[in-house]
Amino acid sequence: MKRILIGLIVAAVLGAGGWFGFNLYAKHRATAEVEAAFERIRSSGGKASHGKIDFDLPTRTVTIEDIAIAPGEQAQIKIAGIKGTDVRLIDDIRFSADSIDVTGFEVALNQVGPTKRNRAR
Repeated sequence: MKRILIGLIVAAVLGAGGWFGFNLYAKHRATAEVEAAFERIRSSGGKASHGKIDFDLPTRTVTIEDIAIAPGEQAQIKIAGIKGTDVRLIDDIRFSADSIDVTGFEVALNQVGPTKRNRAR
């Protein structure tokens, strides 16, 4: 009886450790994927930053806060938060989600009027 009880306790500890370990791994992987996307923007000459990244494994929900993107000479974008529910990776650079909620979306244009290409000569 004592061996069975010890075996059950060990199984419970290993199960809990596995669950929390996998949850931590999933959060790390989600953070790494978001960082890689922002790094692609930075490597092309733009500016990109974000705040807290959170991932909830049971609902597969990714939340990214305080996003600011200024890709080169294009419009500057600020987003208070993005929340994707039931997120799945399709391949290395694309993902799918059942719903995506965006809050606090701002776009700032640097130039008003015709672009350099459209100006009359």
